[in-house]
Amino acid sequence: MKEGLSQAAVQDLLQDPKGFMWIATRDGLNRYDGQSFITYYARQGDSTSLNNNQVWGLTLDSQGNLWVSTDFGMGRYDYQQDQFHQHIPIPSAPYHRWNNLLSLYALRNDDLLVGTRDGVLYFDQETEEFRYDLFPELRDLQTYSFLETDSALFIGTNYGLFVYDLDYEYQQTFDELPLEVEIDRQLTIHALYQDSQGRIWIGTARGLHQYLPAEKRLVPYLNKNVPDVWNEIHDILEDEQGQLWLANNVLQRFKDSVFLEPFVHDPADAKSLSGDLSYDLGFSQDGVLWVGTNGYGLNVFNPNRYPFHLLQFQPDRDFSLNHAYVGNFFETPEGWILVGTAQGLDVVDFEHQQVIHSQPLYYPGSQKRVRINFFKSGSQAGVYWVGTNMGLLLYDLNTRQLSLPPFSMTIGGVNSMVWINSEEAILGSPSGLYRYHSATGAVYAYPIDPDDPTTMNYNVVTNLTQIGQEVWVGTTHGLCVLDLASGKFRPYSQNPTDGHSLPNDYVKNVFEDRDGTIWVTTWGGGFARYRPDTDDFLVYNTAAGLPNNVVYGIMQDEAGYLWMSTNAGLSRFDPDEESFFNFSEADGLQSDEFNTGAYLKASDGTFYFGGINGVNWFRPEEIEIKTNAPPTLITEFHLTNQPGGSTAAGILPASVLEKDTLVLDYDQNDFRVRVAALDFLSEEPNAIRYRLLPYESEWQNPGPQSYLNYTSLAPGTYRLEGQAASHT
Repeated sequence: MKEGLSQAAVQDLLQDPKGFMWIATRDGLNRYDGQSFITYYARQGDSTSLNNNQVWGLTLDSQGNLWVSTDFGMGRYDYQQDQFHQHIPIPSAPYHRWNNLLSLYALRNDDLLVGTRDGVLYFDQETEEFRYDLFPELRDLQTYSFLETDSALFIGTNYGLFVYDLDYEYQQTFDELPLEVEIDRQLTIHALYQDSQGRIWIGTARGLHQYLPAEKRLVPYLNKNVPDVWNEIHDILEDEQGQLWLANNVLQRFKDSVFLEPFVHDPADAKSLSGDLSYDLGFSQDGVLWVGTNGYGLNVFNPNRYPFHLLQFQPDRDFSLNHAYVGNFFETPEGWILVGTAQGLDVVDFEHQQVIHSQPLYYPGSQKRVRINFFKSGSQAGVYWVGTNMGLLLYDLNTRQLSLPPFSMTIGGVNSMVWINSEEAILGSPSGLYRYHSATGAVYAYPIDPDDPTTMNYNVVTNLTQIGQEVWVGTTHGLCVLDLASGKFRPYSQNPTDGHSLPNDYVKNVFEDRDGTIWVTTWGGGFARYRPDTDDFLVYNTAAGLPNNVVYGIMQDEAGYLWMSTNAGLSRFDPDEESFFNFSEADGLQSDEFNTGAYLKASDGTFYFGGINGVNWFRPEEIEIKTNAPPTLITEFHLTNQPGGSTAAGILPASVLEKDTLVLDYDQNDFRVRVAALDFLSEEPNAIRYRLLPYESEWQNPGPQSYLNYTSLAPGTYRLEGQAASHT
């Protein structure tokens, strides 16, 4: 994240009790609300501004006050006035090393320890005075980190770790690395952290260490199989699972004495770490991990994001598709997945993340490339029926060859196929519907007679699904149900005046769930539940919560939920509650657009969905839905019909963050309010809606940048109500 950040070198970060993220940089202090930044700068001659634009450290005391250390003293942010109260150790000497404040730490008594380029100062909040004499051992040292425990105070410097008792009496110094590592350089302490089990962890310029209080010694954990720079530990945090996150130029996890696979910068992956210079870490209340880098901006990572695995076209990697566009899947007895792409075929072992085989596919005896529409099992092991844009073919996985069936057909491309017995299949084609006898090669074309409603209604067949002794035939002009015994059809079509008719005549898929309910997906009309008692449909579309009215595939998981691929991501539908939960590219999907035929529920329950930019695969039971109502704040208020804005008008003696009531003159009836939902789980903006009672009773959606605009309001008392929901 660089857009909006005042400078790309992040030196510290934290979240305040209101939910804002604060980011310290070398050029200003940034406040982020999930959608936009506000940057605070030093203003010459203004003692209510930031002390200096070089911001080094941030801390919160127990009262929720934000303290900021800079190259010229420190300041406490005043939420009430939206300004700073400055404190400068040596105001008469601007260039004194005591004014260069590298770090801040709020003690349990709410006083502050201030790390400088020349030792440590103690700031008494009650008297607002600095003490310069408590830590004489640290004079001339640069101080980077502090940790107060129940029994000791630890201070990390550029010349080792210093340990004090709680009366600030000096106890011990570690100024060399343990012999188990090396002793060829001093021990610079960047980070101090106490985990949930009370263990004390120390991040140094030469690796991670654990401090053992009883033995008063350090135990080193050096990652020996990585570049040396990966053993520079700049920051340490613990997550809810008890694993440590290390900012060690890259981003790495550590648990049970083991360094786990690191997160590194990958120039080919826009979603990788922005650069291999991670320095600062912070968790927000929603569990999102924030990673500040030295020159590469800010990274936002959700460790608990949905486990949508992704396979894409990345030719520089071994585990890659041969093309980004994915059209269909089929599972082999070996558990491999045949993936039809715009380039041909990939045979993939997803469990071991290995591409077994990849090849373009050509029509037998020619150089004309074919596009695969589906695979079906054949009578011979390893040989599959393949529906293509150039007809029905056979593919031998052993020889990797396409061949013509024993009997030729002249029906053109084949979009769908169902076996109705061991020798006969129904074929759906752009040219019509056919019954095919594989032993003799006989092909029977079902007729279309506009005057006979028991015949096919249109010849462009999109999908076939056998349900009992019927074949449900989706076409581009409606739905037909073929009775296999009589050979007659029952047609369904869209009636614009009937809300319980087929929602759209372009049918994409028909699916029978485990309860025997039949579902029909369409292009442009959403999807529908077939109701046999009334022989009609119950329609679900975007008005009901579906993200998009183009619905491709539909599958049911073991919990009974229906999963659908659309042109706006995936949607999980609860048939009992008739509720939706939608997922987008921001949640890890290959893109928001999926494809016809590209969906598969494998024998082990894994779901596969393909689209225009690869494959997602996942286990539905591992997708834990997170419901979250983020805090919602009014962050800005502007009068729009008077020059000078709201402050000049005298209606905001305090920041709007601290106001719950505004009193306006009768002519101050044009104004603009900005609202923010402080949740960072999704890359997409959080959903916000509002209403101003009694001016409006219906909920409204804000405009760009979440601004609410009101004009020409009549005198009276109004109440602004807002609701927000995280995308996740």
